Amino acid sequence: MSNTQLIRAIEGFARSYEAAHLIWMNRVGLPADHTKLLKSPIDALRFLAAYAHARGGANPRFALYHRVAIDKAKSRYGENTLDEGFAETVWTEFERLAKGKPNEKLTKGPVKDILVELRKAGESNIIRHLTSKSLEDAYRWSTGIKGIGHKVASLILRDIQSYIGPWPEAPASSRKYLQPIDVWVRRLIQESLWPELNWPNEDLKFTAQLVDECQKSGTNDVELNEGAWFVGSHFERLCQFFGLPEREWVDFGNATKFDSVKVKHAIREFASDQYPFVL
Repeated sequence: MSNTQLIRAIEGFARSYEAAHLIWMNRVGLPADHTKLLKSPIDALRFLAAYAHARGGANPRFALYHRVAIDKAKSRYGENTLDEGFAETVWTEFERLAKGKPNEKLTKGPVKDILVELRKAGESNIIRHLTSKSLEDAYRWSTGIKGIGHKVASLILRDIQSYIGPWPEAPASSRKYLQPIDVWVRRLIQESLWPELNWPNEDLKFTAQLVDECQKSGTNDVELNEGAWFVGSHFERLCQFFGLPEREWVDFGNATKFDSVKVKHAIREFASDQYPFVL
C-alpha cells in the first residue's frame, strides 16, 4: 500500500511551490496574473526563457542571457517577434553573452529555432500557440524543438496549466504530459511514495503510471508533482528550516515532519531578494 500520509504531505507543498513561483516570476519581471502573458509575445518569451534551460549541467546564467537577448531584439523590433531578424538578433546576442560558449546543441533550439517555428506557424506568442493545440500536440510540438526534452516541455506545460488555465477537454490519458521528472522527483515517487511498484525508466511510461496511481488514490497529480518538485529541489533547506539533520532525509520518510503551511507563509513573509527557497 502506498504511503498515504507522505503523499498528502508532498501534495501540500504545491502551495509552497506556488508562493516561490510567484516570487521567481516577479524577479524576471513577469506579472503575477499570468493570463496577461497571452497578450504579450515578449513576456511569453521571457516565461519560456525561465524554463528552457532547466537541465542538469546547464550554465545557470543561460536563462538570464536568454532574457537579455529577448530584450535586445525587442529594442529593435518591438513586439514583432515574427520579423525574421528577431530570431537572429536573439541568438546573436545570446552567443555574445555566453562568450562564444552557448552550448549550441542544447540552446539554439529554445533560443532561436522556436522563434523560427512560431514564424512558420504565423503565431507571435508561444503560450497562445501551445494553448491553441491539444495537450498532446503541444507536448509533441515542444519536444520537436532540438534541446527541449520531456522535462522542460512538461515543466512549461504544467505551469501553463496551473497559472494560465487548463487545456479544455484534455483526456485523463494526456495528463502524463504535465509531469516533469528529474532525479529527485523520480526517486521520491518510486522509493518512498509507491515503493512496492515496478516503475519504468522511460519518462512518458513513468508519468502515465504516476497519473494512474494518483487517480486511484484521489491525489491531484499536478499538485503532487509541484510538491515533489519543490521538496526535491530544496530538501537541504527544508531540513535546516525544521531543524532536522540531513541524514534523516535518506528515504524521504521524514517529509511528514515538514509543515508545508509554515513554509508557504515563510516564503510570503520574505522579500523577493532574501528568500532562499526561490527556484
